[in-house]
Amino acid sequence: MKDLYSKSMSMVQIEGELTEWFRIRVGVRQGCGMSSDLFNLILEIVMRLAKKEESDTSVKLNGRPVDNLRFADDIDLLADTKESLQDLTNRVDDSSK
Repeated sequence: MKDLYSKSMSMVQIEGELTEWFRIRVGVRQGCGMSSDLFNLILEIVMRLAKKEESDTSVKLNGRPVDNLRFADDIDLLADTKESLQDLTNRVDDSSK
């Protein structure tokens, strides 16, 4: 897997002309079978790091605390107040760096 991503190169076509090859430094390969698994793995790590500080500001769904909903590459953060939502957003942002 390391070889697959560490040696990724690409070029871009601009007005019919191809650019020079350049190294891909971020992202996962579109259409690669591992892309969704890699994305979900990293997203899970980001969310766990963001939630290290336990807070009771999540909303309750069927009695269970929920502070995020995820589907594909979409994330909805949930909180009981605007301030709590901003705090959670900041923690997710910080943990993703």
